[in-house]
Amino acid sequence: ENFTLVEHSLGIFPLQSDTRQKIIRLVSNGSWFDTFILVVILFNSVVMACVDYRYVDEEYTPRSDISMRNYFVERAEICFNVIFLVECILKVVAYGFVFGDNTYIR
Repeated sequence: ENFTLVEHSLGIFPLQSDTRQKIIRLVSNGSWFDTFILVVILFNSVVMACVDYRYVDEEYTPRSDISMRNYFVERAEICFNVIFLVECILKVVAYGFVFGDNTYIR
C-alpha cells in the first residue's frame, strides 16, 4: 500500500504477521478481490431491483411465500450479506478498525 498501516490491527494482528500480510495483499486496491466486490455490489443492486411488489403483506413488505422471485431475492440477500461481512472482516484485519491513521472506519 501507499499509506501507513497501524502496527497492530485490533490489537492482536501485528503488521509483520504472514496472515495479515496475505490479507493486505488480497484486499489492496486494484486486486481481484476489489473487482469481485464491485461486481457483487452491481449484482446486488440488480437483484434488489427485481423485488416483485405485487405480492406484499399489510406493511408492504414483499412476500416470499407466494412469489418465487421474492423468495430468490430474499435468499440472495443472505448470500450478499455474508460476502459483505467477510469483506468487512478482512479489511478490518488488514487495515485496523478505528484507532490509527488509514484504518477501515477513517
